[in-house]
Amino acid sequence: MHAQNHTDIMDAISWGEFLKGLGAVLVFYYAYVFIRFLPSDFRDLIRKLNSKGSINLITDSYISVLDKMAELISRIDREIIPVCKTEEEFIEQFRLRLLRSGLPDSPAVRRILTGHVLLAAKLRELSLSEDQLIVLLDGSLNS
Repeated sequence: MHAQNHTDIMDAISWGEFLKGLGAVLVFYYAYVFIRFLPSDFRDLIRKLNSKGSINLITDSYISVLDKMAELISRIDREIIPVCKTEEEFIEQFRLRLLRSGLPDSPAVRRILTGHVLLAAKLRELSLSEDQLIVLLDGSLNS
């Protein structure tokens, strides 16, 4: 009798319904974990969202930073990489462009620039280290 009840239960629900239910449970679980262990920046964002009813996540300053970043990366690819023959020349040209860029000093800007410049230097077969870039970024980004 137990075996027949088990079979009836399994036949009563389709795989599609089972997967939908499992998906819903997973969504609620990860939403709970996300909210429960949310970093303070996101908590502040949620508070603003709740207090105002809506929030514009993409601001003009954010778009401006993205535009500046895209322009700098484009200049690195077009004006610096093709002409620089030595590591010192590359660093100096990059430093000059970085100073003129007006980019803010933020972890995201640092990660993107470091990753791109290290890859560009590697492709150009220049021995540039991450430590050298960190020192360069420390003195060249707007705080």
